[in-house]
Amino acid sequence: MHEPPVTPLRSVSRREALGTLSAAGAALALGCGGSTPTSPSTTTASSTATVSTNSVCAVTPNETVGPYPSLSDIIRSDVRESKQGATLSLTIKVVNANASCANVTGAQVEIWQCDANGRYHHPGDRSAVAADPNFQGFGHFVTGQEGSYAFRTIKPVPYPGRTPHIHFKLRSRDFPEFVTQMYVAGHAQNAGDALLASVPAGARRSSLLANFLPIKAPGGTAEYTAQFDIVLGFTPRQA
Repeated sequence: MHEPPVTPLRSVSRREALGTLSAAGAALALGCGGSTPTSPSTTTASSTATVSTNSVCAVTPNETVGPYPSLSDIIRSDVRESKQGATLSLTIKVVNANASCANVTGAQVEIWQCDANGRYHHPGDRSAVAADPNFQGFGHFVTGQEGSYAFRTIKPVPYPGRTPHIHFKLRSRDFPEFVTQMYVAGHAQNAGDALLASVPAGARRSSLLANFLPIKAPGGTAEYTAQFDIVLGFTPRQA
């Protein structure tokens, strides 16, 4: 599947759409937690703690937008829980390298990904695989005082031409719009992904990787936990 081009609708109306979502109290369409990272009540974490791969606080590289969801997906109200794919409990943390890696509060973060079949909920996705009708594939939240947020989605999967990844877009009055992607550390298809390979090897490429750790879940179902630190580099506003 080839990633379809971004539709003009996003650049015209997304700010208004986000404002509508905020007013309605809609935080995350994928199924989310509060402004402070929490462990899912239905799972028990293994003894191995989730650790960020970006321990050196390297600035997260900017990447392409990819198939950004349509407005109808953003405001969709039918969000059912019987999604296909392995459940992922993902914690996002946003910090600023130009402020001693201090937490970034009040940042609007959007997240989107393909479903377990490798298809995006986007009108430009013309792949032959069937879409999972129970997976919306888009979420939105605002970081709290700790600069973080925890939510539940599905573990990303590959599709032709791309290794597993999740898209992110960040906005704030404090910094320019920022877009990047997160990848599964150690995945066999990472080496063949052109976008990931375009980022210089070392700390910057490693900053795009997240460790996916299996956790115990009721009924023996497959679930994972991961942490992804998004490190920005902007000049803080003067008080």
